[in-house]
Amino acid sequence: MPYEYTRETTICESECTLLKKSTEPDENGVVTGEVVRRHTVFCIVSSLYMRDTYAAFQAGIKPAWKISIFYGDYDGELSVEYDGIEYSVYRTYVEGDNIELYLRKDAGTWQAELT
Repeated sequence: MPYEYTRETTICESECTLLKKSTEPDENGVVTGEVVRRHTVFCIVSSLYMRDTYAAFQAGIKPAWKISIFYGDYDGELSVEYDGIEYSVYRTYVEGDNIELYLRKDAGTWQAELT
């Protein structure tokens, strides 16, 4: 039964906070600090397919969750806070009205933008 081991499982329906980090210069053009915009949205938290987990491990990524949110709520955020832990988005996938955000545990700014 290999299909049973690769099936996706919905863990729960919950809330997560999308974090958009940016720097804003003052009137002299000097960057004084980082501004974090927080946007809380409803989400569906799922486990990953086994093939997605293996592909991520081969690329050196430690995957954590797959979160599905409404596409209109997403504005290119690269960090997500779920259950008090900050994750970084390493992959996105648009499916209908929703977008799937694939999260990695070691949050950081290793990626400038998603393609």
